Amino acid sequence: MDELIYSRLLKNSQERKEDAKRFTFQRYLLNEVARAPAETHAGIYGLRGIGKTILLLQLANMKENSFYFSADADYLKNDELYEVLRFISARGYRQIFVDEIHVRKDWTGALKTVYDEGLAKVFFSGSSSLELKSGADLSRRAILHYLKPLSFREFLAIKKGFPRLRKVSPKDLFDPRARGKFAMSHSRYSAFMGDYLEFGGLAFPSDEPETFRALGSN
Repeated sequence: MDELIYSRLLKNSQERKEDAKRFTFQRYLLNEVARAPAETHAGIYGLRGIGKTILLLQLANMKENSFYFSADADYLKNDELYEVLRFISARGYRQIFVDEIHVRKDWTGALKTVYDEGLAKVFFSGSSSLELKSGADLSRRAILHYLKPLSFREFLAIKKGFPRLRKVSPKDLFDPRARGKFAMSHSRYSAFMGDYLEFGGLAFPSDEPETFRALGSN
């Protein structure tokens, strides 16, 4: 990778990390991935549109010496992923965040070599669970985390702007008095259940229902 491509990557990394600061809502998986052992890579997989990229960028903003890029960037198609990671780590970045890593055929070998050479810790994401979970020889080098679709509580906070609601315990649901009190205090949210069931699982669904369903089937 040459300096021109690196400069373009660096500029994009800085802009994307800065832009991500406007997303203040943190999904449930953020802190778990942030606490991943220092000696292993950390991967996030799940449906398209559920917030993996934002989560990666939020993590990048939590870490020092962090660098973000997307593996599917067209201007990286002639560079091997390992060489990109090596080039970035050689410039002092020890926390590298790679989005959509599964699009690169050489991704497992690249992560393995980066790990074995101690170049950097890599946080990565992918929409294809099969591609990530079947990664070659990464069992001791990477921990994979599954990001679920939005819960109804997250949907109300992210898409409708309501304060984050507290979790309800099964014990409360089986207690008639507690259940009745909960139903009365939360009845206004029932009006949004239809929207949630149709589109709410994804943080950024398409406005076209067929496109949304196609994304969910991948």
